[in-house]
Amino acid sequence: MKTRIRKPKFQEKVVFSVEIENENLESTYYPESEEYVEAFIGSMLKKRNMITEKIFLGGEKSSLYRFLSALVENYHYREVYMNDDTALYEDDPDFD
Repeated sequence: MKTRIRKPKFQEKVVFSVEIENENLESTYYPESEEYVEAFIGSMLKKRNMITEKIFLGGEKSSLYRFLSALVENYHYREVYMNDDTALYEDDPDFD
């Protein structure tokens, strides 16, 4: 039997809904990364003085790719701590 290959239909907008069922809960649970994402989204909501239980994320494909990739990349460096050492260079003329 031949499989018919159909040409994809263009859609102006596409919505994906995510709902994790109880039987899949254990295999999709990553506490550290989930806490990071929760804190990140919580920070976004707090800055805008909002509270919600449902969030819809949308935009151009390229913007969504960039947003998610930045989230993943920043997660890798979440435990990097930066120290402000600028006081050490106050009297150095090279840093005027």
